[in-house]
Amino acid sequence: MKVLLWINNQYRELAEIEVKCFLSPRSIEKHFLKNKKLLIVDIDEDDKDVFERISLLGLVKRVSRIIDSHIGLDSYRIEPHPYSKELIDIAIKELSMLGARNPSPKSGNIIDVLRINDELILAHRIYEQGNEWKQRLPHKMPGLYPATIHPLIARAMVNISGSSRTILDSFVGTGGVLIEALLTNRLAAGIDIDESMLERCRARLKSIGLNPPVWISDARNISLSEILGKTGWKNIDAIVTEPPFGKNTPNREIKKLFEEFLINAENLTKRLVFSSPHWLDIESILANTSWKIKYGYNQRIHKSLTRRILLVEK
Repeated sequence: MKVLLWINNQYRELAEIEVKCFLSPRSIEKHFLKNKKLLIVDIDEDDKDVFERISLLGLVKRVSRIIDSHIGLDSYRIEPHPYSKELIDIAIKELSMLGARNPSPKSGNIIDVLRINDELILAHRIYEQGNEWKQRLPHKMPGLYPATIHPLIARAMVNISGSSRTILDSFVGTGGVLIEALLTNRLAAGIDIDESMLERCRARLKSIGLNPPVWISDARNISLSEILGKTGWKNIDAIVTEPPFGKNTPNREIKKLFEEFLINAENLTKRLVFSSPHWLDIESILANTSWKIKYGYNQRIHKSLTRRILLVEK
């Protein structure tokens, strides 16, 4: 089964990593349409939960299932990309042969029609991302803090952890990653060394009716037994987190923090998604651990800072 994914144009590469890690497709084809990146993804038809998982992706804006056999729609409406009367006429003939008989501008069945490499693509739209995530933007929630992560980036980081069921945020801050983990049907918990940050986190969680375990602890030396005791879990499938690397903290302290965090994380889980500043030689730090980089992505924050998002595994 092939589906057409319209991904967030601002974060093209990160969106592709999210799709690879969370959907585990058999293949991915990359295409551009008027500077918009599209992915044609081949998914196992026996994957019963795939469409539910698709709706949890942070950086996929629209999903259409490519039509390759009889569909028998009572009515449909066409959205050509780009607009072309010739394309519409051809599509109507093709759809009629596939059992879709009644084009109607009011139909709720939307058919995306486009040409890729001179091939006509007909796809039945099955999902459109809403605007619910905008209500979770940092300035719209309590506990505002300048370094709070964007909800779509946090969602992508959570999904890059794959099918992880239990997720720990080791530097929970105001809870951005924690919230996205919970909203994607994971079990999640968070720790932070700063009580004031935990107060902000709890306020944000309470505002949307969430109450996961969050407590004071240090990511550099926390034990597995402490986490499992606080959560009741049997294991930690993944750590997903953003350690602090603010400009007011000396670089040598940030380097030491990452070193100690990454070494201790080896005792907690086998998969880790985290971000780091571009100037930090994270490869050298990881060389002293059992972590291996599987995927990496650079996101420019401003002219003097780029965030690196990494998936590492043991």
